[in-house]
Amino acid sequence: MKFINQWKTYNWKAILIYVAIASAMLQLLYIVCDFQHPVFRRFINKISLSFFFISTLLLTVILTYKRISSWLSVSVNPQLMVITRKGYAILCLFSAVQHFSLIKYGLEPYNLLLLGREVPSTESYLLSFFYIISLLMLLVGYRIRLAWILIFVLGGLVIPFSLEIFLKNIFNFYAIFISVDLWKGKKTNEGSWAIVLMCLSASVLMTAAGLHKLLGPVWQEGLGFYYSLNISFFPDRYLWNLLDYKGLMYFFNWSTIIIEVIALPLFLFKRAWSLVIWCFLGLALFLTFAMSGIGIMGGPIVFCMILLFLSLTNIPVKLSRFFFKKNNKVEDFTKPKAKYSVLSSVGVGMVIFWYTILSCSHDLYRDYRLKKLNNPAQFGNFKNTQLPKTVPQNAITYRLSYIDRVFIAPIQPYKFWKFTWSISLFNYHHLFDRLYFKVIFTDYDNKQVEIINYFDEDGAISENHPLIGNERFILSCFRMMDAVRSEPFLSSSTLNLPMEKELQGIVMYSLDNQNRNRYKSATIYVKQMHQPFKYEGNSKPWKQEPWIEFYILNLKDKKGKIVNKLSTYEYEKLEIEAFKKKIIVPNF
Repeated sequence: MKFINQWKTYNWKAILIYVAIASAMLQLLYIVCDFQHPVFRRFINKISLSFFFISTLLLTVILTYKRISSWLSVSVNPQLMVITRKGYAILCLFSAVQHFSLIKYGLEPYNLLLLGREVPSTESYLLSFFYIISLLMLLVGYRIRLAWILIFVLGGLVIPFSLEIFLKNIFNFYAIFISVDLWKGKKTNEGSWAIVLMCLSASVLMTAAGLHKLLGPVWQEGLGFYYSLNISFFPDRYLWNLLDYKGLMYFFNWSTIIIEVIALPLFLFKRAWSLVIWCFLGLALFLTFAMSGIGIMGGPIVFCMILLFLSLTNIPVKLSRFFFKKNNKVEDFTKPKAKYSVLSSVGVGMVIFWYTILSCSHDLYRDYRLKKLNNPAQFGNFKNTQLPKTVPQNAITYRLSYIDRVFIAPIQPYKFWKFTWSISLFNYHHLFDRLYFKVIFTDYDNKQVEIINYFDEDGAISENHPLIGNERFILSCFRMMDAVRSEPFLSSSTLNLPMEKELQGIVMYSLDNQNRNRYKSATIYVKQMHQPFKYEGNSKPWKQEPWIEFYILNLKDKKGKIVNKLSTYEYEKLEIEAFKKKIIVPNF
């Protein structure tokens, strides 16, 4: 205890300043002096950079301690918390039960392959069962904190990667730290900092997506929203008519970019939080209606975040006073009702806050370190031909790369688990190389039948689609598209294990409740949604194209084979400069 008390008496602010100055001087010495011994050079470089990074980071935490603590300390309207908890649990249960029903066909889940192995059905059923139990615990309010922990862990394992995961992981992670009393609707402010960080993470995700769009030539040309809405299985048919209004498409294109980019800067100021709610509301409405084909979870999860966000503002109080102004008995929840908890709000909150900042800076730095604003953005499956393969790093870039590699990268969680995930929402081939499918069975009399109609001829989700409000078979289309662009498929027309399992799972699901001995084979046909090369309104050129025979499965021995390779979209014909001049070209 004496040792700890003695440490508290030190002036750590001054010590850290001296350490930062000394490490900066040591780094300057490394730059100026030409040390001959290579081991000594590396030692000086690593020591100076390490101490400079650690000292400046700790100094930043100390200097901003009171300001960040004040920013994280908020009062909460507990009534909205109960509504959010129950609504979120019901939504997740709806999706989880549907996913649970697909395990027997081999469709769910196989994202556990990220652990290096295929998951047996018994283990999948067990994990899914505990996930559903944890959601029921959350719904009834039993052991709420334990329920959130299980939902965060099992939800990331059981539910496959889709749009809902990087939204849900943000929600599930920070929900763990919110007070149990608050989730039950009691008056307390403990853990309210987690709601702030949850909204901060969602704002980071929105702004990162906006920056990627801003640097992408498709969105710069004003066609990003048009091509997104022109994918048949995303919006409902009644929205297709909007595609004929070119000015409206350009307006929504740039409105989307602006709303996403300003979300994070506005969130940094408490007075602007009501404006950020409108940004989130726009995203929620877009995902719920314009992108309804991707499933029921995307938009409603954002609505749940909006409810939590509203609990931090005066808006519910003002609305309540407006509707109940006669009796005027509305309680003002903006005044603190509980003693500020230093341990939870400042201690854990500060650690998570700075971890969030490090996560964001790591991703954004790696995304943009080789790009300029006048240089089109490149994604994983595309490359920028104007950038040399090996870029000589200057001194500053080298040191930033070292800090990124040594300090930030090792503490990053796996991408599926990241609770602040700055990603580019839509790679280029996600807009131009989409596909959809149908399954045709052949009996021993060579008669062919389509048992389940997943998609209509134009690519829209069929009215007889087997899973209402679930993105599962849209996800199959995404995975097929990614698989046929992968190196194993391009080189030898062979599918990896997950994709083989996916195709066989689609066949088995289509054959459910049928006499399997009646059919000898199943064939999966696909159509590619090759978008028009320029704006052409509500144009679906793939409607007139024939179905391509893609995969045949022998139902007797369960052996399948690829029949035809799919053609790649002709990106160089796009009426967009970066593609016409072959500045951006695909890697596949």
